[in-house]
Amino acid sequence: MLLTGADAVESAAKIFLKETSAVFAITLGAKGTLLGLKGETIVIKSIPVEPVDTTGAGDAFVGALLYQLQQYGATSTFTCSKEFWIKMVMNANKAGARTCMYMGAMEAFRYLNRQIFE
Repeated sequence: MLLTGADAVESAAKIFLKETSAVFAITLGAKGTLLGLKGETIVIKSIPVEPVDTTGAGDAFVGALLYQLQQYGATSTFTCSKEFWIKMVMNANKAGARTCMYMGAMEAFRYLNRQIFE
């Protein structure tokens, strides 16, 4: 909403869809992530956790997405399928959610591993 001036997440997503063909993600906190791609939006739910501290959740989410793009050799985000993006965002949601289970990002990152991608 900061970037678009919109007063609601849905309105901001519509502006992004109109203005760009890029893939984008908008965090919805415990509700998951709104993924925008190829002219549509999809809400991808997160996993339920008992949050202790949300510090680092966004960093864990972004790191998990970048890790997966690198692992899968996705050379162009525009050619990736909708299913591919959904799977990656589901995994990134897991990383963000699990980070919230610990006090402080550095403590949480010690417990994250490749199992979130299974």
